[in-house]
Parts: sequence; structure tokens; C-alpha cells
Amino acid sequence: MDEAHSDIETPSFQKDIVHPKKPESHGLRVSYVEVHKLVALRAPEIQRSFSPETILCIGGGGYIPGRILRTYFPSLPLLAVTISLYVDEQLEVRPEPLLVQWLDEPTAARHIRGKRVLVVDDIDDIRTRLAKLFVELRKLQPDR
Repeated sequence: MDEAHSDIETPSFQKDIVHPKKPESHGLRVSYVEVHKLVALRAPEIQRSFSPETILCIGGGGYIPGRILRTYFPSLPLLAVTISLYVDEQLEVRPEPLLVQWLDEPTAARHIRGKRVLVVDDIDDIRTRLAKLFVELRKLQPDR
């Protein structure tokens, strides 16, 4: 860890959580403060190992960690997309995630094509939103 982040404690997580409709999936519940600490701890490592050129947040939950991350990468563009996994408030899962908000061609040409894109989301419970994002993102030809 670099000197600027040496005073940040690694957060302790709350209990293991299970998706109500997908009991085989597990995750950890973390607070806003814990998210901020995790982002602060990982930002130097992300810069060293990946050197992103664009931050792409999956909304709604990816907006918060993405915005916190941008604090450590102030010159990077912060883009947002929305991919809906659920049909309703009861967390009924769609057969396939739905692209609700995507990138237009000028934005993709300027900030995605040939660039190192860091994808940010708040949860990765059953991976279908990420899978959908990567299928669509590959069409825009990022560097990685």
C-alpha cells in the first residue's frame, strides 16, 4: 500500500448475504464507509496494474463506487450505463438482462474504442449483468 493510504484500515464486513431468488449466490453486505475505504485501498493497485483510461459504471449501484473511484482518477471520464436484471421490486430475475441506458456512438468512439475501460458495479451476485455488459462492450472494441 502506498504512503497516502497507509492510515486506511481494511474494513470488516457484515454477514454473508444470499440473493432471495438465487440461493446459490452469496455476497457480503458493506456500508458506504466500507465501500469508500475499499476503493481508497484499491485505487493505487488499479493504477499500477491497469492504468484505466475510462471508468464505466453500471447503474444504479455502480455509480457510488465509480464516483468514489474517480476521486483517485480525477482526469478520467466517468460513464454510466444501466442494465436491468430484475422485473419488479420482488427481485424477480429477467430471463436476460435488459439494456436500459447504453452508450451512443460518439461517446463510445471517444471514450471506449481502443481504451482501457475499468468497469464498476456494486454487486456481482449472479454475474448475468456483467456478462451482458461484456458482450455489449466488446462490440465497442475497447483495448481491454
